[in-house]
Amino acid sequence: MLGYHNATNISIGTGTKTFTVNEVPTQTGAITVGMTLRCWVTGGERNSGGAGTGQKPWMQGIVTSYSGGTLTMNITSTSGHSMTKRLWIITTNATTTITNNTGSTGRLMNLTENATLPTGVTGIRFEGGTVSNNANHVHILPTTGGKPIHVYDNWIGIEGAMIAVETTGVNRGLIYNNSVVRFNWLNSVGECLKVTGPSNSWSTTSTMGTADTDGLQNVYFEDNDIHAMVTTVDIDDYGRACIRYNLCNESPMGGSHGADTSNFGVRHGEFNHNTFVFTQVGGSPDLETFDLNRWILLRGGTGTVYANVMPNITSTAWGNKDEIQLQIQNLDRNAGPNACWGANIGGSQYPCPRQIGMGYVTGSGTDGLGRSSDGFAYVGDSEPMYIWSNTGSPSIAVLTGYEGASECTNPDAASTYIQASRDYFTSAKPGYTEHVYPNELRVD
Repeated sequence: MLGYHNATNISIGTGTKTFTVNEVPTQTGAITVGMTLRCWVTGGERNSGGAGTGQKPWMQGIVTSYSGGTLTMNITSTSGHSMTKRLWIITTNATTTITNNTGSTGRLMNLTENATLPTGVTGIRFEGGTVSNNANHVHILPTTGGKPIHVYDNWIGIEGAMIAVETTGVNRGLIYNNSVVRFNWLNSVGECLKVTGPSNSWSTTSTMGTADTDGLQNVYFEDNDIHAMVTTVDIDDYGRACIRYNLCNESPMGGSHGADTSNFGVRHGEFNHNTFVFTQVGGSPDLETFDLNRWILLRGGTGTVYANVMPNITSTAWGNKDEIQLQIQNLDRNAGPNACWGANIGGSQYPCPRQIGMGYVTGSGTDGLGRSSDGFAYVGDSEPMYIWSNTGSPSIAVLTGYEGASECTNPDAASTYIQASRDYFTSAKPGYTEHVYPNELRVD
């Protein structure tokens, strides 16, 4: 169980402390008098540049009253840190804890789907320990005709560039009702979910919404609460995923990989009904407001961004940011199968293989060089992305390309490749109906 607090400053120390709690919707009513709770500083301690120091300040005590979002506790122990903070996350203590010390192997649980019965991972507190970059807690592998693996009702701690749940070669599975927490914010990326699908994904039609007729054609990431993550989701090569009804507390969604540093990139992603939380704390210097650069970043394929709560990301500490970013890194990044696409060639070479707005509809599309395949996969035909009915008036930015300095000479402009009313629309997707929520295969 996990809630979050963002009302008034609270100093670490023993005795009576009062928090204003915004409960995670799926956990309403979980706090009761007499419970032992631990209250953590969101994202851990951070330095003057906003990055985590690795310190995890906390207070622990007994609930003496809870009503209407006001939580009063008798704090009996602390981490020993002395500081006053406004942003806190509030957790129960675990009965089963597993610390991931897999080191260079990097995978704590390798789970292969069972062909007869679904497999479940539930009721565990996962802690990051001694691991390498891109390590994961749960790694899902496919079986032909396999039943989906369920990862639910867990507390998942992230350290370094860890991944909470990763799929390899499979576009099914259910990840729901988990709390994912990062304390060393911005120290490195880290992800809650990374999806890599099977190799036929770029040669078959969409399974978005009710096109997924049995709930087995996409990875479903639902009703999770995410705290202080730099990237929540990465839908990568061949990936198909539905990301919905999650709470992203000071946590950008991230979104997808394109056919840039990856060879194939995302097939499609649905980002619907997620609630994002951003708090401008203030102070001089402001060491608590998170330096968030976006809510969603999409780099290829198609999908939906629908009915999300997206507050403006603006603060005196870090300025004003675009909430939705559409990007084509191939234009000025010297990496991947189509490096420096269009550079030093007169005119636009639209479309770039598997860029935003490309999918599989007719199977007869060609890229800007006249190819149906770039040697890796079908280059795609027009299947635009749709962005609509998001509250908070989120701004949409088409990025010039790679976020670093250009690695290519005379690169093309992203605006000639990603265009409104061609590659993406700010209106409802025609004929689109969402898949039943919650996913019909869930066991909670």
